[in-house]
Amino acid sequence: MADGFPPQDSHSSGESSPAEDLIQAFSNGLAARLSDAERNALQAAALQSMALALTLALHNAVAEQEHGRILRTALTTAAAKAILRGKKAEADEILKLAESRFVVPNLSAVIAEIKTYLETVSRQLQSPQAT
Repeated sequence: MADGFPPQDSHSSGESSPAEDLIQAFSNGLAARLSDAERNALQAAALQSMALALTLALHNAVAEQEHGRILRTALTTAAAKAILRGKKAEADEILKLAESRFVVPNLSAVIAEIKTYLETVSRQLQSPQAT
């Protein structure tokens, strides 16, 4: 013990001591938990990315609805001006355009598409865990 280290015991012949076995078991368990933690962290990151994508998709869908409402109001105003000028045919065409699916996007269809996407991704995330 002159060098500051405890004396070597008789296990230096290649046999491991109970303490070394315990350290090895702890090390193996820690490595397994870390690999689980890494997998869980990756899955959490994927789920967080999915939540962000969902948020953006819903935000965009609502923004499209709002823009469509503004455009429809402008087209209705243009149709009213056409009627006041005596151009009924022009007003009818403008009103048809105001009712088109390009001006008034179908929010239900957008939400249904998002739901399909989420179900697909959810199944994909669950399938690796089953194996």
